[in-house]
Amino acid sequence: VVVSLAMLRHHFLRLPVHPLGYALATSYGYLLWGPFFTVWLIKSLVVKLGGARAFMESLPFWEMEPNNALVRSGKAFCLAKPGTAYGLYLPAGGTVTVNLAPGPAYDYAWWNPANGKDGGFQGAGRTQGGAQHFTAPGPGDWALRIVGR
Repeated sequence: VVVSLAMLRHHFLRLPVHPLGYALATSYGYLLWGPFFTVWLIKSLVVKLGGARAFMESLPFWEMEPNNALVRSGKAFCLAKPGTAYGLYLPAGGTVTVNLAPGPAYDYAWWNPANGKDGGFQGAGRTQGGAQHFTAPGPGDWALRIVGR
């Protein structure tokens, strides 16, 4: 059984069953399942929240303030240092209209929180100030980074 599980895990890298689990479960391993589960849970949370950290570190968040009034339409939460940087979280994706400070050109890029810490920015582009429309690249929640040039 252990050899079969090892082969399955080798062929299917994301198989959530580990051959060591079978060996532990058939001996006195039932005493160890609590710590293994706890470590798995903590690792899952760190991987999921690692993406939020990477997104926030790409912005000068310590200089930004909540400013949802800049969102003209759509459902989004906004952190902003007007004219410099904007960070928006769209909990349901979709389209949002944001009132950017006039003047500089802005670079924008999308972040998919579902990718966890391994995610990267995608759908990058350039826009001007004023009321600008942005549409999330896919379904689900998305974060949008807008930075002045």
